[in-house]
Amino acid sequence: ILSDSMLEAALTHQGTERVNNMLPMKSYINLGMKPALEGDTFDYPTFWRMEKAITKKDDMYKRVWNPKERVTRQEALWMCTNWPPYHIGEEKKVGTIEAGKYADFVVIDRDYMTVPEDSIHEIKILMTVLGGKIVHEVAGAVR
Repeated sequence: ILSDSMLEAALTHQGTERVNNMLPMKSYINLGMKPALEGDTFDYPTFWRMEKAITKKDDMYKRVWNPKERVTRQEALWMCTNWPPYHIGEEKKVGTIEAGKYADFVVIDRDYMTVPEDSIHEIKILMTVLGGKIVHEVAGAVR
């Protein structure tokens, strides 16, 4: 998932063909891998990353890069929820909502599965619950 500045740098240094073949997430999934859709910056939040994995469309040129590598909404959701814990050996504690696991989840302002693909990045988090305790809440949005 490339930001505008990263895309420009990649195009300049690696060329269009190589950029088109970057991040073959669908191929990884088809091979049985569980890629994580994580990042180390708040500049590109989770729903932006999910939208880019689903659409493979960049923000600058609105070009779809390597459409055969688009992932489904469900796969993008797994890439942000229950697959990352496998990378750190915590799959028995987090990643899904089920008995015996931490109650970590978010409440969002619209239906992720039905919102238009190009609007996924606009989804807002209304509440964050960690270990069963509310740690973030938009005033008046949920109750």
